[in-house]
Amino acid sequence: QFAVSTLAQFRDSAIFKQFGFALNKIVDHVNVSKESKSEEVDQYVQFETGNTSTGSDFLAPLLSAIKKNNIVYFDYESFVSGNRKRRKVTPLLLKEYRNRWYLISSDMVKGKIITYGLDRMGNLDVTDQNGEKPKSFNPDLYFKHSVGITASDDAIPEEIKFRAKNVAAKYIDSQPFHQSQKVVESNVDFAIFSLFVQISEELIRELLSYGGEVEVIAPTNLRDELKERVDEMYRIYKG
Repeated sequence: QFAVSTLAQFRDSAIFKQFGFALNKIVDHVNVSKESKSEEVDQYVQFETGNTSTGSDFLAPLLSAIKKNNIVYFDYESFVSGNRKRRKVTPLLLKEYRNRWYLISSDMVKGKIITYGLDRMGNLDVTDQNGEKPKSFNPDLYFKHSVGITASDDAIPEEIKFRAKNVAAKYIDSQPFHQSQKVVESNVDFAIFSLFVQISEELIRELLSYGGEVEVIAPTNLRDELKERVDEMYRIYKG
């Protein structure tokens, strides 16, 4: 209890802000536990637990490679092709998203910035060779217009507008898709939101997760993409 109280005092300081969610969970857990016997807590309160994923043992060597600007090699399995290939990259940034770790890197074969999931890596080899970091890469700005883990120097952010029915609007307003999200119109039946982001797979899946409660108004290309996916779902379920 003393240790948690000490941590709680510093959770708003700069060095701990990135761990705020984890610290809050620890504080909540201890505060709940002290109200009853530890073996009884799960009978009254169930905390959310994330699925464990492999690859976290690569965090330390990759972090060291980023600091030293070392080139690394690893085997990587693509979800799309299912093939496993050897990669040669200059690591740039480690990023966590939904309990998974990702490496943003300058791929020295493809000649562009690529994101790799640590859980699909194997046979990591950190060399003593120095890599070359793209001059345009800025870790503070790279994900500024991103929803999820997908980002690109080439993708241009667009203004996205969508209409959400009343109940869905309340959920979306309480847990925004992106920091740029704002309400541009609302009434008792629906709300219209706008956000300025790159169109990504994560954004598309977030919008689709609300089914018929959300309708994309603009841009046309995003609306058409969602229409194609909805049509495909209809073909699957119509029988």
